[in-house]
Amino acid sequence: MAGSLIQVDPKHPDDEFLSFLPLPWIGEQMMCVASALLVGFTVNFPEEPETVQENMREIGPHVMFSPPRIWETLAATVQVKVMDATPLKRLAFGWAMPVGARMADCRFEKRPPSLGLRLAYFLAYWGVFRALRDRLGFSRLRSASTGAPRSAPTPSASSTRSA
Repeated sequence: MAGSLIQVDPKHPDDEFLSFLPLPWIGEQMMCVASALLVGFTVNFPEEPETVQENMREIGPHVMFSPPRIWETLAATVQVKVMDATPLKRLAFGWAMPVGARMADCRFEKRPPSLGLRLAYFLAYWGVFRALRDRLGFSRLRSASTGAPRSAPTPSASSTRSA
């Protein structure tokens, strides 16, 4: 399975990975143990559970794998900090996010962005995204992925019986 993951999303021997998820989780076993053994990249561990974000910034991993709740927590933290930022920073963030989303759409759809979008993205990157990536510890991040077990389906109203 690790070999298949590496074919889809290549890892390199000089990559850094921060392992902060429980090792019994299969996703962490594939990314942290099996992929690292296959490729030979460095696996780092946080000093304490409370220092994960600080260690992330210090290490600057190239590869990150987390369940959806970690990504959701990071997004919520950014949103809270944006609300507490100066009006100019809020304005810059509010302008940059849609530009980033449009650029991401182009990349996912494998279509070239317009000259205007490339220019806007250049400004958004240097004005907002670069500093944000650094603060999150993502300055060297090349590959970020997620995985989680499927939730059990919620019973619909028609399949439940009243008492």
